[in-house]
Amino acid sequence: MRLLPAVLIPAYLCSILMILWNQSFKGKLAKKQEQIMSSKRSWISSIQQFYQNFPVIKEYRLEKMEKQELDRSAQEWADSEYRTNLMVDLLGSVNLEVGLIMFLGVYFICGLTARYTNVSIGILMAISQASNMITNPIINFATLKNKMNASEPIVRSFYQRKESKISEKTLVSTIDTIKIDLDELKDKNKVLLKNIHLEFKRGKKYMITGPSGCGKTTLLKTIKGLYSTNAVTINGLTHAEFF
Repeated sequence: MRLLPAVLIPAYLCSILMILWNQSFKGKLAKKQEQIMSSKRSWISSIQQFYQNFPVIKEYRLEKMEKQELDRSAQEWADSEYRTNLMVDLLGSVNLEVGLIMFLGVYFICGLTARYTNVSIGILMAISQASNMITNPIINFATLKNKMNASEPIVRSFYQRKESKISEKTLVSTIDTIKIDLDELKDKNKVLLKNIHLEFKRGKKYMITGPSGCGKTTLLKTIKGLYSTNAVTINGLTHAEFF
């Protein structure tokens, strides 16, 4: 029976190493899930803005441009979700392959033992089944833990939403001033705008110029509320809903 610990101890060690290796992807899985949530919020905001500004969009014939924006937001959401699911599935496939290698390794050891010793086939089969009862649950646990790690930002957002008071928006029918005091706007760890301090007053005309990619469209999206920030005030109100 000395063969039993000689087989089970390596199985335990390999299983523990596999769990630790899977756990090293916890941060990446959480980050990818946060990207999904950010893309989803952007898509929902685009739909809301399209609905609220539909009369203006119809009057100036901007349907095609707004449709492209909606399609882009939806595609970003789909791409983020695909990349996250792909990583979870790849880790699950690696876990399955490791389990299969361990399974074949145990049978190989048992086969060599049966060839060169007097240990009965029944004992060797019992040892192999015991090792499978160890490795299979651990493999399933590692795969399940990856899914839990990927879902952790969603659970955390529920608790944060429950604890934090949601600010009610005030409906503004007439806009007198739009003021922006923005030090930095980031999305997905990328700086979109920096040091923007502007004020637009009712009855005056303004022109925003600059080369392609400098942030003109991003500035307008920030004013529309597509990015979550308290830097924009409408008539002095931070949380304002307007058409």
